[in-house]
Amino acid sequence: MVKKNTTKTKMDKTTSGIIIYLISSLNGVLGKTHLQKLIFLADLLASKKFNKPITKMKYIRYTHGPYSQSLGEYVKCLVSGNFIEERRFPFISNPNKRYSRFYDKKKTDVKNFLVESIGAEKMLLIDEIVQSYGNKSLQQVLDFVYSLEEVKDAKFDSPIKLAKDIKVKDVEPTDEVPF
Repeated sequence: MVKKNTTKTKMDKTTSGIIIYLISSLNGVLGKTHLQKLIFLADLLASKKFNKPITKMKYIRYTHGPYSQSLGEYVKCLVSGNFIEERRFPFISNPNKRYSRFYDKKKTDVKNFLVESIGAEKMLLIDEIVQSYGNKSLQQVLDFVYSLEEVKDAKFDSPIKLAKDIKVKDVEPTDEVPF
């Protein structure tokens, strides 16, 4: 069970920028769950590639895979600051239930800020997440995320460890140029 966070999360500008960037890149495509999973994938890939996540999110294994309670707090703050808009739509199968989609509201150039904040290489990683998973169906993204070792190995309602031991094959130094 997710415990209600009684302390207010300090909003990190880089994390906020990444959320805005994902939403603006996929304007109207992302709902809450899809956004959760893309942020998780960005942090997981960054952890593997740079030994450190790129956001301040902490994830637990929850009913629907990796979940960060603080993402909801970031979204609320970005909605109230008029950076993004959350629109709610009725389900066709049950008009009493609703789902959300996020839209960019200010059309800010957050990419330049992110390049300066996290560097071009990490920005390319975020773009890779957008291109690889942004327009996949939510079910395809969920299937992929649920298949990851980091998610499968985590116990329910426990933290998910992002930075696993990265095994690098030892390579003997050589003077030969491979091309």
